[in-house]
Amino acid sequence: MGLSYAASGLSLLLSAAAQLITFAVLARTLGTSQFAVYITISAFTNIGTQICGIGSQESLVRRVARELSFYPTMFGHTMLLTVGTGIALILIGIGAVPLLLALPSEQMPTLTSIVFLLITNILLVKIIGVATAAYVAHSNFKVANGMEIGFALMRMLTTLLGCLVFGVKTVDQWAIWMFGSHTLLTLAYLYMMWRIGRPAWRIVREEIPIGALFSTQFIFRALRQNTDLVVLSMIASPEIVGSYGVARRILDSSYMSIEALNRLIYPGSARILVHGFHVAYPRLVKVLMAAVGIAVAVSLTVFVLSPLMPILFGHQYISMVGFTRAICFVIVPAAVSGVILEVFGAAGKQGVRAMVFNSANLVSAGLVAVITLNFGVFGAFGSYYAVEIVTAVIAWYVLSRYVMADRLRFEGAAPGESRSARPGHRIGKELPQHA
Repeated sequence: MGLSYAASGLSLLLSAAAQLITFAVLARTLGTSQFAVYITISAFTNIGTQICGIGSQESLVRRVARELSFYPTMFGHTMLLTVGTGIALILIGIGAVPLLLALPSEQMPTLTSIVFLLITNILLVKIIGVATAAYVAHSNFKVANGMEIGFALMRMLTTLLGCLVFGVKTVDQWAIWMFGSHTLLTLAYLYMMWRIGRPAWRIVREEIPIGALFSTQFIFRALRQNTDLVVLSMIASPEIVGSYGVARRILDSSYMSIEALNRLIYPGSARILVHGFHVAYPRLVKVLMAAVGIAVAVSLTVFVLSPLMPILFGHQYISMVGFTRAICFVIVPAAVSGVILEVFGAAGKQGVRAMVFNSANLVSAGLVAVITLNFGVFGAFGSYYAVEIVTAVIAWYVLSRYVMADRLRFEGAAPGESRSARPGHRIGKELPQHA
């Protein structure tokens, strides 16, 4: 497990480093005004990316991890939902993004560039993520890690070539480069998915409500995580928006260390949780201890190294270092809640996961908006910490109740009774009939 995490973590670390370089080059070459426009558009597309596919990517990993022969069906199911919802979101974005930006006509990106950015950041990025998930579902982490690195390197090389060689200076120019490079990589990754198995083009109806519940968690999280950026773009200077956007990017990159751990344990958790939460509990405790240790180490590293950030991003982002140091320790409570909520997802308990996660994010989205309007960026920081800590505590409480209930049910079962066959153990009910 340690060696596998090292490989998975290294791949995501390299991906994070490449993305950081990409972000730094864009921040320097676009300048504060154009970079703030790009950050605002990205905030909208980040929400759209989470809606796209309505959770079918998680269904692909969970179902295929339990029954490999179900891959063609889940491949077709995932692609149908991803493309269908992606097209709808792009059409909505065409009307919504210009209203969101509210810029003078001379500063507004062209409609063509907005369309390119919507297609790239919503549909193409999602398909690339689905392709990586297909290999994770088969526990082929070597290829999955390589795909993660390849995606990050492609974006970095595109940025270096476009900005430093061909002189990209505006969002309009950057949109064309993004669309072209992402299209080529998407086609390559679709071919890699096809090599595993040809898709069966049908919808798995029972997975739609499960996937919808799963996706709502990330929709609300994206809404909460981007509310502050949208509000700041209305009340703060481009430098504040840009500096805050950089700090948030550092935080997102830092959380990849926890995502590497969750991605590694998810298929195994999906298998062991068929026998009950109490059986998986010792494994969970070990994972939680590892996650907290990793989160603390990463947060301290970011805090210590943040004064070096102006070398990468430029000295025009005056508030960048202070913002980064203020927000970097959010990853610790986020790691706790993230690991626990992944357990509910692997168990097929998307309703429970959604209840905890959505409630926290829905409340915090409104809280962040109100506090940011009244207290600016520092109000956003305080509400961020409060929500993550409360979410971690509630997630742990709910998990403890499930572990206790399963343990009591196990102790009260008849001596010859199967653990997974007792009333209430319906975690495996979604397996195909031939399984």
